[in-house]
Amino acid sequence: MSRMLSRSLGLAVLLGLAACRPEAPAAAAASTHAAPRITEDELSTLHLEPDSIEAIGLQIAPVTQVHEQSTRDVGGVVVIPPGRALAVTAPLSGTLSPRDPTLEAGAPVTAGQVLVQLVPFAPADRDVQAQARRQHEIAHARLELVRARLERTRTLVEQRGAAQRTLEETQAEVATAEAEEQAAAARVRMLRRSPLAADATLPIVAPSDGILRTISAAPGQRVAAGSPLFEVVRTAGPWVRVPVYPGERARLDLEAPVRVARLGQDPMQGVEARPVLAPPSADPIGLTVDLFYGLPSTADGPSPDERVVVRLRYADQGELAAVPASAVVLDFDGGSWVYEQLDATSFRRRRIEIVRQDQELAVLRRGPPVGTPIVAVGALELLGAELGVSH
Repeated sequence: MSRMLSRSLGLAVLLGLAACRPEAPAAAAASTHAAPRITEDELSTLHLEPDSIEAIGLQIAPVTQVHEQSTRDVGGVVVIPPGRALAVTAPLSGTLSPRDPTLEAGAPVTAGQVLVQLVPFAPADRDVQAQARRQHEIAHARLELVRARLERTRTLVEQRGAAQRTLEETQAEVATAEAEEQAAAARVRMLRRSPLAADATLPIVAPSDGILRTISAAPGQRVAAGSPLFEVVRTAGPWVRVPVYPGERARLDLEAPVRVARLGQDPMQGVEARPVLAPPSADPIGLTVDLFYGLPSTADGPSPDERVVVRLRYADQGELAAVPASAVVLDFDGGSWVYEQLDATSFRRRRIEIVRQDQELAVLRRGPPVGTPIVAVGALELLGAELGVSH
């Protein structure tokens, strides 16, 4: 009895599974066709009612065509022109005296300004100290001799045994002997303090106006003749070096000025730089040749060795599309868009790439073809309506 019951239950389960199998593909097909597909163009397409279009005040204008010189933004580096960095070296071997504490790297200097004093080394003669002591003793003995002669001459003049002129000549000899004795004594003292130092100091001056780029010696340091002491850089009118590929160089307008801006800035907001004559320069490893442009002298301009953005111009002019500046809208990532009119009430957002833009016109490198109707006024309101943001 129990065996017949288990067979009946197994048969019932099999019949139930068989009954469910035909319905499974139908359910899957139903779930597949439940949600219609939405294309990317439909996501950026906006449909408005005529009343809404009239309330916004949309104005439609076609994409126009302009003659525009092609440009390209490349990287450059600000450099000091050749001959603007002047090295100041020691003309003689000696010791540097303390300099002005304000003269640090980056400090401005003027032509002729004393940067440091150099005390040259005296010739290292044999027994120089002994010779100096000997000269001092000779000068001292001569001074005692002429002083005694002065006393005798003064006594003879008082007794009218000598002329007044003889007394004056003897007084002059005493003054000369005193000066020689003082100089010899000073020489002895200096040799005791610094045996190889000369009697005079030599001022080291700045060769031109500029800034101190490097300082290679410290006060009190002994330097040899020809040792580098300072480097003065004339910062007026720096250059910008632009590496380009040799094949592209032939297509560039080498006589045209370029726009130079700091990193992160629009090159059109930068300064204008003009081509300059410079020694040929190239990088065999990077397979590039260098172009040089002169920058104007401004206090807030790029610093030497600073990386910049340079907008170069090509020699040929091309036909590019252009739209009104009021038609351009930006998204949160900084991307540029315009709204293309599909029909009387439908508009689609199209991405564009701008070559340059001013207050009236935006020239495009990529975007809708010429003649395409776009929203010239009211594009910002359409973006707000598409994103659900009220203005």
